[in-house]
Amino acid sequence: MLATVNSHQTHSSLSTSNTIDDKIDEFKAYEHGIPLKNRYRKISNVQDGSYGKVSLAIDLSCSTKVAVKAMAKSISGVTAIFRHEISILKRLGSESPNICALLNYFETSTHYFIIFEYCANGDLYDYLKKPSNHLNPSFQNGSPVIFRQFLKELASAVSYSHSKKVFHRDIKPENILIDDNGSLKLTDWGLATVGQICFDPCIGTEKYLSPETFFKKRPSREYSYVCEKADYWSIGITVLYALFGYCPFKFANMNDKNFKKFSENPEHLYEIYPGLTLYGFQAIMKLLQLNPKYRSLDEFMEFILSDYNKCFTSDQENYINESFINEEYTNDDIFGMEEDLDLDSNVKYPISQTQDEVSSIQPSMNVTPNEISNSIPNSLPPSLIESEIPMGVSWDEMDDIINSSIKVHQVPAMGGKPNSNHQITNSQFQTNHIIKSFDFNWY
Repeated sequence: MLATVNSHQTHSSLSTSNTIDDKIDEFKAYEHGIPLKNRYRKISNVQDGSYGKVSLAIDLSCSTKVAVKAMAKSISGVTAIFRHEISILKRLGSESPNICALLNYFETSTHYFIIFEYCANGDLYDYLKKPSNHLNPSFQNGSPVIFRQFLKELASAVSYSHSKKVFHRDIKPENILIDDNGSLKLTDWGLATVGQICFDPCIGTEKYLSPETFFKKRPSREYSYVCEKADYWSIGITVLYALFGYCPFKFANMNDKNFKKFSENPEHLYEIYPGLTLYGFQAIMKLLQLNPKYRSLDEFMEFILSDYNKCFTSDQENYINESFINEEYTNDDIFGMEEDLDLDSNVKYPISQTQDEVSSIQPSMNVTPNEISNSIPNSLPPSLIESEIPMGVSWDEMDDIINSSIKVHQVPAMGGKPNSNHQITNSQFQTNHIIKSFDFNWY
């Protein structure tokens, strides 16, 4: 179900001041139907964002629909954002079928332009609201086989980007596009980084941020987090949104009541999502470990691909039961798709990296981390980022503290009462480093 990426060749046509005709506002002309660079004719508006507008256009050179992102130079910090995004996109290249491809980029006197392949079904956030969507119609009765394909494509995109030492930092439904074949395309790399260790707090969208990203920024850069593990948490929240249509937390720190209850007992997810099955709970906990070193995309994918009969929600179970009754869904159908669901053999998937790996790769364009950081507004109030991290405490020491202070929780099965046959051990559910003292009275 992977879509074919258009065969445009990415090239730079950044103009110099002596080649710009200042008498013509090319963006306004484009808005009124004049082909941009005699090539891209606007069809309609798609979306307005903080740093630019996205429109649908036709590439007259090949009669292909494309997405045109226009970024006004008058916006503060936009030059650094543009150069950073181009640098990231060039690093990613066009090898992954699940990353929205860069086709072209250039500038005019008033705007920067980035040309992407067009995805006809828009972003996942809006797509899931359509009752006719193929993934999870009306957030119920979706096929678990199709949902697994979605998960495989998302994991493929993230694993590929991590293999290129690119970490997204803003994975969410709004940044996942669906093409006309129903395939997934990860997009919007404006907040991405090429350093695995990040010292900037709260980069991304608050509902999808991992717990360890909430801290005060210090000049000494004494606090940090692993971007790979933060991406895994964001995937977990995105999966829950795709299944149920809402996120479990407003933000993953102790100011959020649901997160506080979850940190004390992970089975609180059953209260937030009554339709979550035991299997779905066990799968999602591979990504929503509070201690980032226990999050694993590898283990998540291995778990969900081990049995195509298992369902993430009770609605999926109802879908299968009804399909069996109508003789529309059989074991042969499930396992017959196995071959079609294989990922691109050129992508090394899954990818394992350790907590201590630090990438020394620097951006390929002349943009400093401070330029990027300063150009990104902090949308979170100060009260949400006032956590402290104890210094001089190793993960092993923290594990010992956890093992002596956190009781074993019973796990409810199928969204019901706790089942004594299923337990979460301390080694499965570990807390993270956002604590003020060893008794786990978090900030």
